[in-house]
Amino acid sequence: MWPKIRKTFIIVNNVCEICGKKKGLEVHHKQPFHLYPELELDSGNLATLCRKHHFIFGHLEYWKSYNPQIESTIMYFRALLRYRP
Repeated sequence: MWPKIRKTFIIVNNVCEICGKKKGLEVHHKQPFHLYPELELDSGNLATLCRKHHFIFGHLEYWKSYNPQIESTIMYFRALLRYRP
């Protein structure tokens, strides 16, 4: 089930939500599914991130960790990049 959901999510949400990159995309669970298994397949719990931003912002540079404020992090860094000088 997850591979199909992941593939469909990336087709619909086909850019990194932070930088806009279109290659090397991954699907990040905003709330980790090992803590919230009921949200594993919920599209509202997913975010498309490039591999770099998935690791840095989604997992705080440690795959066993997660960012409980990922939504505000995405909005903050997206705005910074959009309005950079």
